[in-house]
Amino acid sequence: MFKGIIRKILLINILIFIAVYPVLADELSTDSPYSLTAEREIVYDNHQGLIRAEGGVVFESADFRVESDNMIIDLEKTIVTATGDIVKIISDEQVLIGNKLIYNYNTKMGSVYQASTKVEDLNLAGDEIKFMSPPKNSIKDDMLIELEQAYLTTCVFDNPHYHVKANSLELYPDNRIIIKGVKFYLGKVMVYYFPSYVIKYDENTGTYQNVTPFPNIGYDSKNGLLLEMHYPYQIGEKTEGLITAGFNEGERHNSLKHNYQLADNYKWVTNVVDKKEEDDDDEDEYERTQLIDSGLNYRKGRVNVYTGLRYDFIDDETIAKSRVNYNVGRYSFYTGLGYNLTIEDWEEKYGVIYRGNKAVYELKYVSGYDREYLPYLSIKGKTANLAGFNTNLSLGMGRVRDDGITANKAVVGLVLGRSFNLTDNFRIGLNSDLAYHQYFSSFNEAYQVYNTSLTGAYQLTLSPTVSLKPFLTYKLTDTYGNPVLSDDKEDKEKELKPGVELTYHLPGDEGSWIVGLEGNYDLELEVWDEKTIRLTRDYDCMSAFLEYDTVASGFGFGIEIK
Repeated sequence: MFKGIIRKILLINILIFIAVYPVLADELSTDSPYSLTAEREIVYDNHQGLIRAEGGVVFESADFRVESDNMIIDLEKTIVTATGDIVKIISDEQVLIGNKLIYNYNTKMGSVYQASTKVEDLNLAGDEIKFMSPPKNSIKDDMLIELEQAYLTTCVFDNPHYHVKANSLELYPDNRIIIKGVKFYLGKVMVYYFPSYVIKYDENTGTYQNVTPFPNIGYDSKNGLLLEMHYPYQIGEKTEGLITAGFNEGERHNSLKHNYQLADNYKWVTNVVDKKEEDDDDEDEYERTQLIDSGLNYRKGRVNVYTGLRYDFIDDETIAKSRVNYNVGRYSFYTGLGYNLTIEDWEEKYGVIYRGNKAVYELKYVSGYDREYLPYLSIKGKTANLAGFNTNLSLGMGRVRDDGITANKAVVGLVLGRSFNLTDNFRIGLNSDLAYHQYFSSFNEAYQVYNTSLTGAYQLTLSPTVSLKPFLTYKLTDTYGNPVLSDDKEDKEKELKPGVELTYHLPGDEGSWIVGLEGNYDLELEVWDEKTIRLTRDYDCMSAFLEYDTVASGFGFGIEIK
């Protein structure tokens, strides 16, 4: 009896499916180009205009794919509702995971609940992730993803070593991530707050830059605070900028880039620079730069024009500047004019660049600067593999003025590099470059500079959890002849950098403990410049170290977010 009833039910279902299939096919293929499959069943409710699918449901469109346990499609409202233990939405290389999806396939807008996704090494999560087609004239045409009360970290643990909470987050794939109301936590302790933070995508490297808004920070008893910080920000729709700060071994590199969009193609640009760098000619002296540059920038298509004022705080000089860049095909043309209002003198810069298949050519004329090219042609070959070595050849020739001396010169540069394994555990790295300067006219001098670096490292596994890595680097800078121009001069150096690291690997993703010894021995003066003992705790998302230099009798510590 039961078998007869089952047969009748199956027969009725088959007849209903045959009757409604043309309608269903028309709904999905004509008005809505989507496909739907399920491992268990697909049922069409003609009265309510619903399609119900259960068990291994897959919904596909031209834009993305949805995988879930259950799904309901409302054909009248054009809404897809997917539920299950795991609901997965796949769009190109972007994957969203949650327990519920509501999506309108007509407006291409939807939400994923209790959701998470990943951008490179950055894990994002939120109670609700909204995704949609971006508004017209947006910064990118790809799908826009929005998170409210967002949570992000690069740590893989449920209780991460650090994390960021934000009021909102907007993700434009392969362009930028805009985060607002940023609170940074180490463990459970909030360290600081940023009103906004922008993570930009670098098309050259194919990665997002400055993913975490936490500075690399440390302290050295000899040099004081060690800091490296990048803070990209965006305020509203028209204002964006970048603040960088760096302090290391007595040097500092601080800057502010601030852009305000006045109209289409027009923006007001302000740059502030504060730098203190070691003098190339005297290690005990420092070169300082403090200036502000502000003006109007016009950019459209191939043309980029800037006009503004620069004030140099060190020299107490004001300079009116204007520059034009024009790109067409493989060519780039540039011109720059500046008038020093303080000393009443001109600065000039003109040039053309051609980017060939095997080399980059640049012809330039530069006058009124510390180093002048009157004119100068440079040819930089692209890196090629020659007999197993990465090889780069360059050539320059022209008339150059430096420190009041003018000389016709030519320079040839050759760079070689190779890294290879002698055995499975022993790796060698060799880098060498040569610069040959030939001065003509009355000087008839030649000046040669050789730089060589040879590194060997041996990886020894002592046990499944312990490894040993001794390494040694030899560096040589040698010169021959007399440089006519002061900027061509390089100091002779010869040094050894020995070291060894003992690593204890913790289980799973717990990271490792590393004890290291490093030194720097000056072969010319026969003295040790550095002998450092360092203890490092390496995690999946960050590392912290404590060190002591026996030569300087100084200690240091620091933390780095990966």
